[in-house]
Amino acid sequence: QYVIDTIRNQAHILLRAFDETDFKFTNKGSTLIMNLENSATLWKSSDKFNYEHDQNWMFGDRVVSIHKNKTSCTDLNDGKITWKKRTAPDACLPNANLIIAYGENRNIVEGYNGTDGKSLWSREISKKEGWYFCNLINDTSVLISAAGLHCINTKTGSGWDHSGKTTKQRISTLARSTMIT
Repeated sequence: QYVIDTIRNQAHILLRAFDETDFKFTNKGSTLIMNLENSATLWKSSDKFNYEHDQNWMFGDRVVSIHKNKTSCTDLNDGKITWKKRTAPDACLPNANLIIAYGENRNIVEGYNGTDGKSLWSREISKKEGWYFCNLINDTSVLISAAGLHCINTKTGSGWDHSGKTTKQRISTLARSTMIT
């Protein structure tokens, strides 16, 4: 997998290890950042990336990595980790520079800045019935389906809640009853 950044003239590449005994690629690998002008490697991660469980999200000049249910943010320019969290996010929204995650209290959801990791807001949203989706619906609002529907301002955390049982079958009914089109 790779991402080409034409503004910085860099490539963000996920490399997979090769098992020569079985003659196949493994599920583990590492991250490489390369300068496309001179083909130089800017840095390579020492952490092993697991293709089955881990994820990377681009947030401008940072990459947010989810590894073993923990989150860290790495500066693409020098490979240094700029912040860490002990939880895995429930949603990463790079276009809004927002990460949404539940902490140890499964009823409090927190929104934090994707580039510096600082908390922007927190609010009570139960997760007892699961988390079905989180979609950015415009420049400043996100819609979350978890124990109802919740529309949240990405900067302040304010917004409306419509409590209800949310299963995959009930989401469209809830959306119609709250007049979301």
